[in-house]
Amino acid sequence: MSARIYSRENIKQIRNLYDFGIINVKLLLPYKGGEAVWKGRVGGIDDGIIYLTFKEVGRLAKEGCKAFVRVHCENAEIFFKIKAEFLEEGIEPASWNDARPRVCEAEAMRKCLYLAEVTECPIYVVHMTIKEGVELINKARAKGVNVVSETCVQYLTLNTDNVDPVLSKVNPPIREPEDNIALWEALNAGIIDVVATDHAPVPKDLKKNLWDATPGIPGAEMFLPLMLSEGVNKGKISLERLVDVCCYRPARQFGLAP
Repeated sequence: MSARIYSRENIKQIRNLYDFGIINVKLLLPYKGGEAVWKGRVGGIDDGIIYLTFKEVGRLAKEGCKAFVRVHCENAEIFFKIKAEFLEEGIEPASWNDARPRVCEAEAMRKCLYLAEVTECPIYVVHMTIKEGVELINKARAKGVNVVSETCVQYLTLNTDNVDPVLSKVNPPIREPEDNIALWEALNAGIIDVVATDHAPVPKDLKKNLWDATPGIPGAEMFLPLMLSEGVNKGKISLERLVDVCCYRPARQFGLAP
């Protein structure tokens, strides 16, 4: 179980949540402005909320609590400006990756990893999609940052060359073939710790065009078949490593393993 943080009032409740067994909270960095309204949160979050959340969870961690913060790393403000430019020019991007590019994710990751360093807060980077993220995780760990990194089966197997841009719209976006390669390599090298689904199915009738399509794709039902067919059967990952990153490691991280 997790709780999302949007305000200072939420931050004040983190210790009580931990006492009730909720060991992690989540920060959705991109949900600002219109996207925050769409999520039912008018204000969204800002960098101050990120810092104060990390500071509070870092304080718990120093007391011996197994608390951590999950972060969805995307800079919404960059995306808003890029979207405005596309709309002003009357152009629909070729893919969601063009509208919401990798710089959005890389900048947000860099910021969160630095704030985690200065607050000594354990963090969990959810659904990492970019090769630059692998380097950022490595550098942060070299500085002593306690960070767990996750990717999803869709970011390992799908790319801008093999998907329908509208049906595959998801946040963060499906990236490029070179990112698939980098993520598989990082998974084998132990840089990526967890593979998840971020299961978010959306009815096809809500996927009409790129700008208006609801972001999200299913993942749970094809998770294991894809990891076996595209990972194990093609020699990209061992069966033992699959069990570790898909089952044991996430269970241990969330307090579900013995």
